[in-house]
Amino acid sequence: MEFNFLSTCRFESSEVIKTAESLKPYIKYLAETAENNTYETPESFINLPFDEQMIKSVLELKNTYVSPKLKYILVIGIGGDSLGTKGIYDALLGNYDVFEKDRYPKLIFMDTINSTFREKLMQLFNQIKDPNELLINAVSKSGSTMETRDNLDFIIENLSYAKDRLICITTESKNNEMWNYFCEKSNVCLRIENKVGGRYSLLSPVGLLPLAGAGINIVELLEGAMEVRKACIDLNAENNFAALSGACVYLNYKTGLDIYNLFFFLPELESIGKYCSQLVAESLGKEKDLNGKTVNTGITPITSVGTTDLHSMEQLYLGGPKDKYTSFVFTKELEKEKKVYALLKGVEKSYDNHNMPYTEVILNKIDARSLGEFIMFKQIETIFLGKLLNINAFDQPAVEEYKKEALKLLK
Repeated sequence: MEFNFLSTCRFESSEVIKTAESLKPYIKYLAETAENNTYETPESFINLPFDEQMIKSVLELKNTYVSPKLKYILVIGIGGDSLGTKGIYDALLGNYDVFEKDRYPKLIFMDTINSTFREKLMQLFNQIKDPNELLINAVSKSGSTMETRDNLDFIIENLSYAKDRLICITTESKNNEMWNYFCEKSNVCLRIENKVGGRYSLLSPVGLLPLAGAGINIVELLEGAMEVRKACIDLNAENNFAALSGACVYLNYKTGLDIYNLFFFLPELESIGKYCSQLVAESLGKEKDLNGKTVNTGITPITSVGTTDLHSMEQLYLGGPKDKYTSFVFTKELEKEKKVYALLKGVEKSYDNHNMPYTEVILNKIDARSLGEFIMFKQIETIFLGKLLNINAFDQPAVEEYKKEALKLLK
């Protein structure tokens, strides 16, 4: 993976590097977290790719439940419990499901509560002749996510064999409803580490089990994440592209550019854009800073897809308010698509002409390893931004507020 910012970030490289260097105490802390290789802090998500026992458990369970008969893996989860998984699946396989009707197993994602979706889902599942054709994967870090529990209850009520084909992924806790009801009984479960936040748990069993079940090489995915973690805990700021990227975003944010546009010239990565939006929005949108001061800070993430959005959004980007910072994401292979590559470079030239800041993230190709690199890069970039903004990048107090209000109305 390459990261380019020189001459396009709108700030001198010396200022970007200086801002990145201000993160050195935190980078040192991350390096210590990596060396300890435990799950004692929220930042310990960076250790997930190196957890050999966890990976072994995932692959053993996959080998037990995935047979040539398996056609569908139903992932029941929402937000951090499914967005990243769907992003990787869509990038590597899901975008082509309609063309590859005989390729199995396929992942189906059941996130929000929707009666029409349920009806269509049951029409499909009623055609199943052998329970081994379906695997149900319920994911909820808290074990009490309203939509997930309701959807899981629906599936159990409508499929007689559901519990026999159910794997739960949740945290082990006496206060966890899912753990107590399913995992303490006969159902098979995989554990999410308590300190690893939901939106940072993609490289845990949350994402690894369903992706492995679908035939994606999770070892390569994790190897890519390992490689990038090494670069992103490098104390030499000039080599640490997560710190450099975070510095570019932060410096532009301080001048009023509070919209962060991930512009993928890779239509396959649009779903990963949704996951990255959650990372940025939920991690950085905070009412108070670490000192308890009301700051109402936040960076608004958007996802664009080239070349499609050149014909819908680009007029706004070039002619509208100058409140956006853009990261163009593409692969080295794009140069072979001469017309698309020319359009990308034409857009970048237009941004230069309008003095609009941008950076480039260049992946080697669209494969599991490159996606592992990108995911770890975005996760670490996000917590670096949290540190620069002096906010907690791991909680979501406003989200908890609406949940409490909804529960009051349902009583």
